[in-house]
Amino acid sequence: MINRHPSSVLDAADVVRIDRSQRGLLRPTISHDVELLVTNFVAHEHHDYTDFQHAWETLQFYLIHFGAIEEEDRPRYLQAFYDAGSSYIMSDQPAMKIAAIYTLYFIYYSQPTCWKRFGIRVDPTTWCQLHDFYVAGLADTSTHNHGRAALAFKQMMTDGAFIFVVETALKPVNPFEIKEMQSERELIHTIEKWKRWRTSNDAVSAALQPNQASQFKDISDAYQRAKQLAIATTQAPIAAQHMLRRKTTVTERSRPTLQRILRNSSLGADENDFQQTLSNAARLLWRSRLKRLEKKPIIFNAHNRQRAGSSHKKKRRSQPQPVADAADTPYSQQEQPGSPSSSSSITSE
Repeated sequence: MINRHPSSVLDAADVVRIDRSQRGLLRPTISHDVELLVTNFVAHEHHDYTDFQHAWETLQFYLIHFGAIEEEDRPRYLQAFYDAGSSYIMSDQPAMKIAAIYTLYFIYYSQPTCWKRFGIRVDPTTWCQLHDFYVAGLADTSTHNHGRAALAFKQMMTDGAFIFVVETALKPVNPFEIKEMQSERELIHTIEKWKRWRTSNDAVSAALQPNQASQFKDISDAYQRAKQLAIATTQAPIAAQHMLRRKTTVTERSRPTLQRILRNSSLGADENDFQQTLSNAARLLWRSRLKRLEKKPIIFNAHNRQRAGSSHKKKRRSQPQPVADAADTPYSQQEQPGSPSSSSSITSE
């Protein structure tokens, strides 16, 4: 995956340089690793900060920072990870949107403190998607997962993590290289557009559409409440008595017993069981996708682990502040432990 001499012009146009010896990393391998991280998180039953932290530490994803240790290579290198992570904000699945926020959050705040911290370049389209998700998270009271992700985004905004640009890609300045790679870059741009479309129309949506699931839950909850009220009426035990006599020839006269029979029958069954069946099907799809991705191991960690272990200078890694704790207290701007004061050229809410 680490190439000094790309096998084709298309590969050469899609290589991210990682050191001064002109070695590069193919961008699809970065996308694969980020997809593995996101899928590992979404395959969890819950989608909280601690679940993403577990996926991050399980994959030892913090080792990506040792992939490019030269300061001139790190902006382009980290931006490739930022672009891969932010692309999931286009998904129609809330869990993947949460994963996009946490991916940016963890990569940004886990940068070693001995190096300059590089910001996240975002174009207007991506920024609008991120900010809309943030606003919706503050207003969403149905689940705390969305709200905690919104707090993580709020902290990045306050700390000046975002750099607003027209285009996120850091293009080469050599005019001959630009001309030589023009057709290949146009093809890569088309492929990226198709990938974004696929992300926004994920196959899991066939089993679980968030908007439709919410509407179905509201209807089933209302139907369930109506059934509970019907079971509590005076006519319900009489109906249960006739049903029991017809099916078992048993005459039951106890009102509590007859009501309990109704609650345990198909009439009293929880209508949300069907929705749970759909959720289980979606979770199985995510787990099967995770198994497929795991067959191709995370591509760069062995190399990064060797770099991190053989480094003469001890590099201290920043730890992202747990958003799960911050969610229970009023938000306030905080400095990251062990990191210099954050500054930003542009910060917006």
